Amino acid sequence: MVKDKAAAPEAKEAKAAEGGAKEVSKEKKKPAKSADDSLSGKVEAQSKKKEWTMERLTKVARRFDSEDAWKYGAPSSYKAAHAKGIVAQCMGHVKKGVRPVRHTA
Repeated sequence: MVKDKAAAPEAKEAKAAEGGAKEVSKEKKKPAKSADDSLSGKVEAQSKKKEWTMERLTKVARRFDSEDAWKYGAPSSYKAAHAKGIVAQCMGHVKKGVRPVRHTA
C-alpha cells in the first residue's frame, strides 16, 4: 500500500506534464502573423505623420534668433526647410546684421 501512495503523486505529476505539453502544443498551432500584417501597421503609422508645410516651418523658426540656433534647436524642421530651399523665407523675421543678444550670468 505504501508503494501505491508514493506512486500516486508521480502519476499526478506525469498527468500534469502531459497536460502542460498539450497546452504548449496548442500554442504552437496558433497561426503566426505574416510579414504583410506587420508592415501594414508601420505604413499606417508613417502616413499619420504630419508633413512639414511652410506655415509649420515658419512657426517653428520664429522661436529662434538665428539660423544656427534653429539648426541645433529643432533639427528636423530645419532639415525639412533646407531640403525645400525655404530656410531664408522662414527666417525672414530675423533682422539682417544684428547679432542675437546672449545673456551670461
